[in-house]
Amino acid sequence: MGYGYKTETDETKTSTFNAAAFKMQRLHEIRDKINKLNQFPLGFDELTGEENHLLLFRCLVSLFTETYAKLGPPDRKAGMKTKDTLQSYMEKYPVRKHRKHNGVPTGEIIFSQKNWDTISKALFIYERDVMKYVDKTGMDTPEQDGFDGL
Repeated sequence: MGYGYKTETDETKTSTFNAAAFKMQRLHEIRDKINKLNQFPLGFDELTGEENHLLLFRCLVSLFTETYAKLGPPDRKAGMKTKDTLQSYMEKYPVRKHRKHNGVPTGEIIFSQKNWDTISKALFIYERDVMKYVDKTGMDTPEQDGFDGL
C-alpha cells in the first residue's frame, strides 16, 4: 500500500509502510503465549495474579479480535457467541473458589474438577475455532501475488 506526497519539485514519491509485518509479529506473539499457557492450563501466573486458563482465554479473544474485521457476519456472530458463552460460564463456575465459613474466607481453596472439565473442553473448541478464523482470513500468511493474506 503506497502513501504518496508531493516534493518541492512536484515529483510524486511513494513511501510504503507495511503494517502486515507488525501484525504478523503480534499474531506470532499471541500464538506463542497460547502454546505456553496450554502447557500448564491449571497453573497460576504470579506476575499477573491470574490463573493460566483465564490468560489463555484472553489470548484467544485477542486473536479473535485480530481476525474480526476480515470475517463474514456468520463467523463474527458464531465467534462472539462462543466467546460470550465461555466467558459467562467461567465467571459463574470458576475452577477454584475460596472456601468460606459463616461468610468469612478460611484461606482454603476448593478445586472443581467438573467445572475444569467443562471449561477445558470449551477452551479447546474456542481455540480450534479461532485458529480456523485465522486460517480462513489468511492472516497467518504474508500478502503475496495471487493470494490475499495480510
